[in-house]
Amino acid sequence: MMSRSGFSLKFCTLVSETPISCVSQWRVVLAADQLAATAHAVFTIVLPLGYASKALSVLHFTEPWAVPGDSMPSRRGPSRGHTAEL
Repeated sequence: MMSRSGFSLKFCTLVSETPISCVSQWRVVLAADQLAATAHAVFTIVLPLGYASKALSVLHFTEPWAVPGDSMPSRRGPSRGHTAEL
């Protein structure tokens, strides 16, 4: 059985980022795809993806796109090439 630190080191070597960073980016991509496909509000979409609070979801949306999560429209155009798969 591999330890958490051993797994993280091997993951970083293979993927060039930490496991939590990879999962965080994946959740943002999943949420962005759902925002593009539905008329749901941001927090309605991110809550089932594991964000415990509106503040955390806004933080994670602000970093990749440099816009506040609250200002992102609930309905967007095509997902600009983002996919929900890793």
